[in-house]
Amino acid sequence: MTAIDDLVRQSPKHPIFLYTFGQRAGRGQMGRSWEEEPGKSLALTLAYPRERLSENTDWVALNKQLSASALMALQRVCPEPLLLKWPNDVYRGARKLAGILQELRSDHLLFGLGVNLFERTWPNGVSGAALWPSDKGFVGELLECLQHHMALPQVQSMPADKFNKALMFMGELVQIQWATGAIQEAIFWGVDEQGSAILEIENQRRAYAHGQVRLLMPKV
Repeated sequence: MTAIDDLVRQSPKHPIFLYTFGQRAGRGQMGRSWEEEPGKSLALTLAYPRERLSENTDWVALNKQLSASALMALQRVCPEPLLLKWPNDVYRGARKLAGILQELRSDHLLFGLGVNLFERTWPNGVSGAALWPSDKGFVGELLECLQHHMALPQVQSMPADKFNKALMFMGELVQIQWATGAIQEAIFWGVDEQGSAILEIENQRRAYAHGQVRLLMPKV
């Protein structure tokens, strides 16, 4: 997203599709940073000019459509089912495959996607899921799928229910962690129109924003 700023200034009225297989200054939610092993992952940023969007655009709905579109593109080249974990991750089974980051700016909407292409283990010992099991994958096909499914007309035509249908843990008992660090059980009932998680705790349903609470993955 940092590298795309110069391109946005040079071509402010056009969508921009920028990717690399060797990101050196990755960042995610809460400003977290990481280094990528060259060739093992894809880092993609798309810039959508706001002037191409309606003034009354529902940004939360659009963010859901973007996430569902990215999932569909990845699913085209992945041999196993993929799901979305609220608020912004793509999972293959019990392991994270991809992370999504979206930023709304004064003149552009930026959509960032980081995908583990091949197996690797981070220095802290954590191992994420991979799109392909070996160093041989269909990278060209993946890029074509992303360019097609992430094109603005395609994104805007994405049915609204695709996002909720792709969510992990829908209607299931999950563990959640509060901002205080406390862990509790709740039933997850999807995501509301403001992008908050709908949780049932002690027979009461309420919506909780990202930052208040996060969903924990079951221990395996």
